[in-house]
Amino acid sequence: MSQPSIDIEVTAAPAVRRRPRTAILFATALLGFLLPFATVSCDTPVTFTGLQLATASVPEHDDAELARDIEHNGTVVAAIALVCVALGFGLVLAGVRGSGAAAVLGLLALLLLPWICIGSLADFELHEGYVLSVGSLAAVAALRRVDSFTARRKAGRRAWPAVILGVLLALPLVATVILTTGTQVPSG
Repeated sequence: MSQPSIDIEVTAAPAVRRRPRTAILFATALLGFLLPFATVSCDTPVTFTGLQLATASVPEHDDAELARDIEHNGTVVAAIALVCVALGFGLVLAGVRGSGAAAVLGLLALLLLPWICIGSLADFELHEGYVLSVGSLAAVAALRRVDSFTARRKAGRRAWPAVILGVLLALPLVATVILTTGTQVPSG
């Protein structure tokens, strides 16, 4: 006597399906810290990577005072961003919750850096490392918002809290883009 077989289709949750994509985005954000991040100048331009800024090892070149000012004003914020990116990457690889929060905190820390330059009245130009890190973390945050929206809709709950949080997270990004497009130093 044979027993009837039951075919069950198992599909992974959206967060599990997105884990490789999220890990790649975090790795890309980490890579951005190794590339040129920005050039800050008062008279002499100083170019540095995100890792140099986060570890307080901005090259002095001809202006040691400017390098110290850059480190004094931006090292803590850049270090927080770097720790958040590394933590988020580790959480994704471990399959533990919290990578979305790490991405948002890292993103907000990175978005603060141009505002610090404006506050210290220095001219600055952002480079590919900064843009790569910010873009990657913004993509992680957007994926988390989409997951939240989808989960709320499937559960029959209101989706507007996920949408409102997404809009609130986009505001600092948009404000920083507007700020930085109007203050770029012309390259010579």
